[in-house]
Amino acid sequence: MMLRKGLVDVEDLYMLGLGAISLFWEKYKPIVEETRRRYAGKEYLKDLEYLAAEITRYQQSIDPSYRIPKKLDKFDPDL
Repeated sequence: MMLRKGLVDVEDLYMLGLGAISLFWEKYKPIVEETRRRYAGKEYLKDLEYLAAEITRYQQSIDPSYRIPKKLDKFDPDL
């Protein structure tokens, strides 16, 4: 919410260690989407989704080779 309102900068959040939020979001996105659909409505964790997207965009701007593996349920050394 603070990022969306412009109260904090995405670079500062990244430097605080929130870079992993992109991986977290990708892993739990299906659960969050189902929770939205069944119980909580479309606003459930929208700020977390926004934060993950902004962090991912920032990571790709500083390292264009950065990507999030689409299968996070097991280790794949080829990714």
